[in-house]
Amino acid sequence: MRRIIPPSLYKNMKINGYTIETDPDFPIEERFNLIVPLNYILGEDRRLKIYCYESTLDLAEEFAEKWADNCFDNACFDWIYARFEPRISSWGYETDPRRKYIWLYNFELTDEADIDLSLIRGDSRMLVNSREVKNKTTFDLDMLSLERLRYSASVLDGAVVSVAAENMRFDERTTEIGCETHPQYRGRGLAASNIALLSRELLLTNDTVQYNCTCKNEKSRTLAEKVGFSQVGRSYYLTCYLK
Repeated sequence: MRRIIPPSLYKNMKINGYTIETDPDFPIEERFNLIVPLNYILGEDRRLKIYCYESTLDLAEEFAEKWADNCFDNACFDWIYARFEPRISSWGYETDPRRKYIWLYNFELTDEADIDLSLIRGDSRMLVNSREVKNKTTFDLDMLSLERLRYSASVLDGAVVSVAAENMRFDERTTEIGCETHPQYRGRGLAASNIALLSRELLLTNDTVQYNCTCKNEKSRTLAEKVGFSQVGRSYYLTCYLK
């Protein structure tokens, strides 16, 4: 959700042992439809990494001082929305109240040996030609191919009914994936199969595959662990949209 900026452009600082990194205010200047003026990651090692814009650094510092030890409490999310709202509104943006209490589980996979390859079904395959079969998922397979993002898919009854695909590449060695299965075909192990197959292929050229799911999606969390992913932390995004 953040544009990747070369490390030389970051401003790095420590606040009571926690790291804050700032990005230039490019979304505000360019009037993006979506901006993320604050996001943070709490690792399993309890290390907190905070990301913000240069113009919200003061608010990020205040957040770190007040909430570093309780940054996933609902009271913390209430505070973030209340403190950031005036600044965000002055830019012509507004927060998304539907996401106020939604945070993410963060998972990673770094070794093919951790993947349960027995989950891979015979009907899962890489890079299905979307012109040959109907696509019943919301993934745009043509766009994925155009962007050279890899994906695996299950083809049943003459249609693509389940897909696992790269969402974004953070750098040359790290990529994030997501998945979707048509409701009619859920409960058959298709998602697990495609995630396992895609992860195996990605680890041929990447050091790390990342998978994230919301705190309200326990099935997705269980799915990640079933395939072989390990939880590495939790994260929160303050998502704002152009008014």
